[in-house]
Amino acid sequence: MKILGFQRPDGQLGIRNKVSIIFTTDCSRFVAQKLKLLFPQGTQIFGYPGGCAFQDGPVNKLTALGNHSSSAAALVIGLGCEGTDAYKIADAIAQTGRPAEALKINEAGGDIMTVEKGSHILVEMIQNASMSERVEMSPADLVVGSECGGSDSTSGLASNPLTGAAGDHLIDAGGTYMHEEVSELMGCADVLAERDGVAHDHPLHGDDPERDKGVHHRAQHVLAAYHARVEQSEAWHHQHDKRGRYDHPGRVAAVQAVLSERVRGRQS
Repeated sequence: MKILGFQRPDGQLGIRNKVSIIFTTDCSRFVAQKLKLLFPQGTQIFGYPGGCAFQDGPVNKLTALGNHSSSAAALVIGLGCEGTDAYKIADAIAQTGRPAEALKINEAGGDIMTVEKGSHILVEMIQNASMSERVEMSPADLVVGSECGGSDSTSGLASNPLTGAAGDHLIDAGGTYMHEEVSELMGCADVLAERDGVAHDHPLHGDDPERDKGVHHRAQHVLAAYHARVEQSEAWHHQHDKRGRYDHPGRVAAVQAVLSERVRGRQS
């Protein structure tokens, strides 16, 4: 199977070729959304709904998304007074060789002026992105995440086993497959431990028993910790939510059953 992707300056290969519009705080979301509406093709938008105080987590996440293999360039939109500094994020993205610029609404003269300046920047970025080099990729270059799209009575019987089988084929071809929600793996710690996360005959599987044992333990620890948080949440709602909306035993049991059946179908 021949797959054509896009070569990035830092060596990554991307399936998509989008200019990223990034807002650093909820106060600059409107301007970012307006720019996305003006340039619906060739762009993608994401950001951080907080941003007033500096935090490593959001800054690292925004930077990583701007450096994603499918991101050809980035325009970072900030308000100007938040701790999640737009210039610093743009500079970090630019270190990978991608075009990256930042605008701050307070410095640009308000929303309208920021939209105008941002539009000029996006025109150039989108034009440059359209000239990105196309290169051939293999399945081993792919990183694919599975996301829950809603469950019904057939999920554990049909769609999830099919998704799991597709993930196995990708892993066998050298690619990377991951679940995007820890909750999707509840009840399956034993299954993950048996599989090591990588098939034994896969070229990426290690020959270090101690490391593999560590993978087992980490998977079990993460899922056990998540399950504990769920139980704590149920206990809190049982005490504080008088409507019984969240802590109804039947509802909790039904949700856990659906999750378990769905995930075991995907892991089969």
